Amino acid sequence: MSLAGWFLTILILGAQSKAGVQKLLRWSDDPDLRQAVVDAAEHVAKQKSCSKVFGPRAAETLKAAGYRFVPMGRPQLRMFPTPQYSVVNAATIHEQNLILINSEGAFFEPRLAIEAAYFNYGLKDRKLRAFILLHELGHLMGRFEPDADNPALSRKYSDLVRESCF
Repeated sequence: MSLAGWFLTILILGAQSKAGVQKLLRWSDDPDLRQAVVDAAEHVAKQKSCSKVFGPRAAETLKAAGYRFVPMGRPQLRMFPTPQYSVVNAATIHEQNLILINSEGAFFEPRLAIEAAYFNYGLKDRKLRAFILLHELGHLMGRFEPDADNPALSRKYSDLVRESCF
């Protein structure tokens, strides 16, 4: 397991007793999550460029994953390499087939903004939720390398999902 995977596992286990951490969910257990999975699967099915990024088992992989809503923090100001606001919207633990969704991020608050910084990639509520899941799907399927400690790589993958699927 990668260092980021260990960190996320510790985060989950340590947060189990805190309010706001939910049990392990299946894709159909929460209405917003269910709609996001359905929308993400539609994007993959209907757009060849999106299907090419994720391959033929994308919808099945999303539906087989476990999900957990975890507080991972509100947007923060990063000073290096240049000052900018960022928020972790989700994370994936590949080895556990688990997608963690930040209960304080844009999945739950799609219009989240600080000053002039928006975290919706120019997408409306449902599309943003599907977009977040598709980015994590890339990690879950092993198509994207871990990017938790590399904002530039994360942005590259987000741009690929945005351009290919929306």
